[in-house]
Amino acid sequence: MTLTADVAPTPNVTLAPDDEEEKLIAAWEQMGSTRVRASIDHGELPPELVKFAWNWLSAKERISEKHREAVQSAQTKAAARASAAAERAASAVELQARVAESADRRAKLAIAIAVASAIIAIVNVVVTYWLAGK
Repeated sequence: MTLTADVAPTPNVTLAPDDEEEKLIAAWEQMGSTRVRASIDHGELPPELVKFAWNWLSAKERISEKHREAVQSAQTKAAARASAAAERAASAVELQARVAESADRRAKLAIAIAVASAIIAIVNVVVTYWLAGK
């Protein structure tokens, strides 16, 4: 019998030979867990197959749970990577903001120096003109 490595059928259940078990499992795989569970609940399965069916359903549920955990773990890792990337991006934006503020201060200082130079030049021209006219 091949369910999974960690699932063993109940020893007191008498089942058909292995190839019939495989056919039964293949049929259940096609039906899906929900329909198999409904067949058990409605008494549509022979009593000697009920424990085997429950074992198969349990194995399917464990496999499904492991898959969910793996997907969730991958999503958690992806979210952590995205968070780290967002933090790096935020740090880069903060650095760019500081550099822009520094450039802005230097530009304002350059404008102030230019205005002062212009005023000094105007005063120099006025004084020179005034002294030349005397």
